[in-house]
Amino acid sequence: MKEELFTDIIKRFLEGNATPNEKEMLSNWLRQEPANQEVFYLQLLKRENDCPQHLPQMESKIRAFEQFLENATPMVERRPASGNSSPFTLPKIWYWAASVMLILSASFYFFNEAWSYRTYAAEKGIIRSVTLQDGSKVILNANSTIKVLRNFLGHERREVWIKGEAFFEVAKEANKKPFIVHAKNVDVEVLGTRFNVNDRREKTEVTLEEGKVKLVSKDQKPLVMVPGEMVAASAEHKFIRRPAEQTNYEAWRKYMLVFQNTPLLEVAQAIHDYYGVEVRVSDPALAARRFTGTLPNNDLDVVLMSLATAYQIEIEHQSDVIILR
Repeated sequence: MKEELFTDIIKRFLEGNATPNEKEMLSNWLRQEPANQEVFYLQLLKRENDCPQHLPQMESKIRAFEQFLENATPMVERRPASGNSSPFTLPKIWYWAASVMLILSASFYFFNEAWSYRTYAAEKGIIRSVTLQDGSKVILNANSTIKVLRNFLGHERREVWIKGEAFFEVAKEANKKPFIVHAKNVDVEVLGTRFNVNDRREKTEVTLEEGKVKLVSKDQKPLVMVPGEMVAASAEHKFIRRPAEQTNYEAWRKYMLVFQNTPLLEVAQAIHDYYGVEVRVSDPALAARRFTGTLPNNDLDVVLMSLATAYQIEIEHQSDVIILR
């Protein structure tokens, strides 16, 4: 069939309006030639460009299709009139078509994720500065990422998703679009301000340096922070306040690790957060010992050597694991 016909079918398929017969025709056509697959992805690219906010509901769509296959009434076997060719049943074609459609759906999901969002990452042991489309500045701590919509200013809200730790200096837009940082346990809503978000393990810590932010969490009354305050949000959605000067939240931006009466186990976790290596403390008594001091944080070997000297302990390397004894 002509390419123009399948262009229309692809469009209806991506919009969710294709008939079962058109889906089967599309599946057969896609396996005929690699060039046909290229036509499909060009149409997919065009749709994503026209509809950047489209977010597919993958799990529900797959479950619905599987349920359709389970409930479908088996059709009578059809044999060619000549009787020479091997017979086939329509259900087999449906299951083959289901496999193709699931592959197409998975490809669509990953393509949509890559096309709709832009991800900024700071590698292990590296701090990275990023300027967003609205002029907001973000300093990413090592082993951290943020994700933003590519059409960042084309929406009612400026939204950022974070994993790890970052310091935000939010631009005050003339149209006052809210700026929201999504972490595991809390959403941070701001208009223009300077603040730090640490979203690691099962805890999210927000430290406000300047301006005003509102914290929104499930089953918790929204909390408005004031400058000089740190609020921790746990997986249980509880807010805990304390003065920001007790957190040393600025140290990592100066390539320093600052500890004040900190158990060695937490020191090991801080090293893991920054360098992405597993650090184990072999003895529970040693893990409870506390450390106070400032370590330069631009070289893992220097950090480990300083700990070994301060604690009078041995540092053992086993593959990708560091053991403190």
